[in-house]
Order: sequence, then C-alpha cells, then structure tokens
Amino acid sequence: MNLTFRSLSDDQIGPAWHAVFDHGWSGWREWYLTRRGPDPVPLEVCRRMLRRHMPGLERSWDNWVSAVDGDDDVARFLSFWSPPRYLVNCSQIAFVDDQGPVLIRNYDLDPRLNEATLLKTAWHGHDVIGMVEGMAGLSDGMNRAGLALSLTFGGRVEHQTGFGIPLIMRYVLETCRDIQDAIAAFRSIPSHMSYNITMIDRTG
Repeated sequence: MNLTFRSLSDDQIGPAWHAVFDHGWSGWREWYLTRRGPDPVPLEVCRRMLRRHMPGLERSWDNWVSAVDGDDDVARFLSFWSPPRYLVNCSQIAFVDDQGPVLIRNYDLDPRLNEATLLKTAWHGHDVIGMVEGMAGLSDGMNRAGLALSLTFGGRVEHQTGFGIPLIMRYVLETCRDIQDAIAAFRSIPSHMSYNITMIDRTG
C-alpha cells in the first residue's frame, strides 16, 4: 500500500489541530469506545490527574477539546488518562558520529495505523516538532532546545493506571530542555504501560 505523509504547522491551536483531529478521530473513536470498558473515567479525574502530573497541559487539553467542539469522549481520550492497552512495536537506534548525535526511529506497525503527520507547534511559546500519535500526543520529536525523544515498546503488555505515553512525550518536549530535565519528568509521571525512551540533547 502507499502511505502519504504530510507536515503541518500550528503556532496556536487552530487549523492544523483541526486537520489532525478530523483525520484521526473517527479511527481513534472506534478503538477507544470498543476497548475502554463499561465504566469510563470521570472527567473530573482526568482533569485532576493532568493538574497533578502535567499541569502545563491542562489549559491545552481544554483548548484541544473546545477547538473541535468535542464531547466527553473526546475529552477523555485527549486526557490520555488510563487508556486501553496500546499495540506494541517499533525500533530505534542512536549513535554519535563526527557531526554530532543521531536518533532514528522506525515505525513497525501496520501502515494503516500510522497517522502519517509531522506536526510543528508553538502551543507553549517554543517550537516542538514530531510525529503525531493519538492526535495530541507524539511518538517521537524534538524541541527548539535540542532535546529529542523516541519511544519503543518496553517489553511488558500489562497496563495499569497512568497516562498514555504519547501525551507524556509531548509534555516532556514542551517543558524540558535537556536529558536531565527529561529524566526527572518521566520519573514523576505515571505511565500506563512500559516503554523504552531514547533521549539525546545538544550534548549528545
């Protein structure tokens, strides 16, 4: 099959975000509603967990939902709080050559599941660019400070209470400048599954 990738840019939550949502929500909605179970997480719990663990994204969450006139299911999904179990795969490599650090990630899942969108944003005043995952989240990316992140499956299929990793990836790129900042952030945020995160910054 052929897969066409696109790149979008959004300094504020606007047309590019609409395009990402319109492209992704129908598929994600079906996935979410068929797997979440009979008792959806109350929205007040989603907000409380965002405020506790990723306070810098609470306002963005509100804006993501309101910008697309989202209902409660949209709000729950975009909070990424305790989602259904994700598929597991992908591979990556990192090395340093005479021109500096290099981080490469490969998408190993069915191409039909790939949102195929490279999104550049400045939603919090500085540039973040990465591959869209779960519409508001990222599977890999880089920020203006030179911090780059890439994720792969961590080896365990069990899941627990916590955030879906794509939103954690975005939060770290939105708020951290280097590897030390990123490590502290990842350690402080509960993830609902296990992952390997590779990080590089300007120092290597």
